[in-house]
Amino acid sequence: MKKRMLSIVLVSLITLLLTVPVFAAEGSMEMSVGSGEETLMTIEQFMWYHRVYNGQNQRRLWNITRGRWETEWMNC
Repeated sequence: MKKRMLSIVLVSLITLLLTVPVFAAEGSMEMSVGSGEETLMTIEQFMWYHRVYNGQNQRRLWNITRGRWETEWMNC
C-alpha cells in the first residue's frame, strides 16, 4: 500500500514538473512578403491607456507596432 501511494505521488510530481506553461502574447500575427524569397513575420503589440474624464473611467487602445490609436475613448 505504501509503495503504491509513493508511486502515485512520484508520478504526480514528475507530471507537474514536466508541464510548461504557455502564454500568448497580446496582439495579432501578421505576415508580410518581401521581395524575392524573404518573409517577415511580426507580432503587433497593443497597450491600453486609461483615464478619468468627467468622473468616468475610460480606456483607449494604442497600437505600439504601428504607432496609432486603434479605438476611440470608451467608458469602462
